[in-house]
Amino acid sequence: MLFNRHWLAELTELVEAGHNQTAFWKIFLASIDVKYREMSGATEYETYFNFCLDRHPDGLCIRRFRWRNVRATDEVNSDLYDYVTLHWYRRQQNIDYNRLAAMVAAGAA
Repeated sequence: MLFNRHWLAELTELVEAGHNQTAFWKIFLASIDVKYREMSGATEYETYFNFCLDRHPDGLCIRRFRWRNVRATDEVNSDLYDYVTLHWYRRQQNIDYNRLAAMVAAGAA
């Protein structure tokens, strides 16, 4: 997701103004139901998207991407996907950062 820094600042200011100028991140974390904290019970991307959809619908461009959840860097293939996710809970091996850096340098990732 691409972020518009002005819209993000607007969201932050709006939330903080409604909570006695408490820092946005504190409000965000405090709003997560305790029983879901271990399982990623909140998403900043969803919060931002819904704010933009409500406040800036004419400024959004929603597109479909080809993507895949991968378990290892060997599964990363930029010819097949626009992006991949490599979540910590699905990893089967340590991330080979040198391989990923080489792929980026070669324009393959």
